[in-house]
Amino acid sequence: MLIDNERVCCMKVFLLEDNPGDVRLIKEYFKDMPGISLGGTAELLDKAINFLNENETEVALIDLNVPDSPGLETLKTLRAKFPDLPIVVLTSNSDEELGSRAIHFGAQDYLVKGQVESGLLRRVLFYAVERKKSEEAINAAVREWQSTFDSITDIIILLDRNHRIIRANKAFTDTFKLKHDAAVGRHCYEIVHNALEPPVFCPHSRTLSTCQAAREEFFEPNLGIYIEATTLPTFDQLGNCTGSVHIVKDINERKQAEQSLQNLNVELENRVKARTSELETAYHQLQEQLELRSKAEDSLRSLSNRLLKIQEEERRTMAKELHDEVGQSLTVLKLLLGRIERMSPADTKLLVKEASDDVTGLISQVRNMSLSLRPSSLDELGLAPTLEALFKQLHNQARLEVHFDDGEIGVLHQNTRITAYRIIQEALTNIMRHSGTNEAWVSLHRSDNRLQFSVKDRGRGIDLMEIEATKSTGLSAMKERAGLVNGSFEIESMLGLGTTIQVSLPCGLT
Repeated sequence: MLIDNERVCCMKVFLLEDNPGDVRLIKEYFKDMPGISLGGTAELLDKAINFLNENETEVALIDLNVPDSPGLETLKTLRAKFPDLPIVVLTSNSDEELGSRAIHFGAQDYLVKGQVESGLLRRVLFYAVERKKSEEAINAAVREWQSTFDSITDIIILLDRNHRIIRANKAFTDTFKLKHDAAVGRHCYEIVHNALEPPVFCPHSRTLSTCQAAREEFFEPNLGIYIEATTLPTFDQLGNCTGSVHIVKDINERKQAEQSLQNLNVELENRVKARTSELETAYHQLQEQLELRSKAEDSLRSLSNRLLKIQEEERRTMAKELHDEVGQSLTVLKLLLGRIERMSPADTKLLVKEASDDVTGLISQVRNMSLSLRPSSLDELGLAPTLEALFKQLHNQARLEVHFDDGEIGVLHQNTRITAYRIIQEALTNIMRHSGTNEAWVSLHRSDNRLQFSVKDRGRGIDLMEIEATKSTGLSAMKERAGLVNGSFEIESMLGLGTTIQVSLPCGLT
């Protein structure tokens, strides 16, 4: 690089040197340097400071070892007092390492005594001044950039590929109450989201993957506001994506305005619909009320008829059981008591035993009838023990083998207990009457605050379409029982493969 003489015109140099011989030699060098003059010299640091305070100087040429200041302390003192002054250090042949260290502490360059000549000295002084000017220009640009960066009210951070913060503006540090140094090097998601890893919607992750800009709007709980996060990719000289510029805008007011506008639109639409459809709505409401009333009346009549049929069937069954079982047992008991009355005390023992057995059987019959009507054990012991008693009764009466799989069902509402019991009872009765098998499987468990149970057989099965067409009383009753407590009832069956009903009831009712 050639040195422009116009650019070095009137350059004033100050020399700090305590060796008179070196001073004379350097003065001789300056005679061959047009445009550069030796503005002043000093042999002590204090004198140098006084001179520099009073005289304009473009560059200082200093020996580090002067009588009143040894080594690098000389440089440090001058740098502290005159930070904008370019300094070139003079070292002896044995102190080149000291010269290198001097550059570390702010010297622009160093020269080794004994190796200096006029051209080299001129170039070093020129470059020292130019380098200092460049540094000042760069620092000014950095300050201006930082000032601009910090004046932006939106949050801006520069991120690397590992989500680490390279630089953050004042809006970021103010928002999260951090010092600048406390933000640099930390993961952005630790500060912004108070999380251990990036969220799934992180736009920076998408930018790293696609090397394209990404944008996301979301509510940030850590800030309590809606934000818009935009990431713009950054690249190195080879075109590789190195990170992103992450811009965060507070869009809470915009979101509130959008919501208000949406609410106003909805309200306006509702008003328009209400105004234009009042008559139509009134007509439809009237029609619906008439239809609902008609359906309700039909349902009430159907339900009343079904209730009467069920009541009559229950009465007929109970009358038959009273006549065939309890009545006969009482008749036999009466005859036995008559015989006992006519016999001598010595001959009555065997008949009394027979009468006692009849009474025991009668008690069992009455208990079974009570169980079929309303088992008290449902309230006293719970659903599972009551079902086990029912299974035992059916096994004794009809040789039906029930395989029972019961899980932990907890506390159930009384309506749930009786509904489940009646449905299982009715299903087992249907198995005994129609399936052609003497085995059944009952499963009972609790899941998501609902009682789930199933009743299954491997009998002859049924034709569901035919059953639906004939409105089977048993199946309809089970389905209606489940519906009355907001439950669900499903049935699956294939001819020759058996039938399964599955029921789900709420455990607690309100």
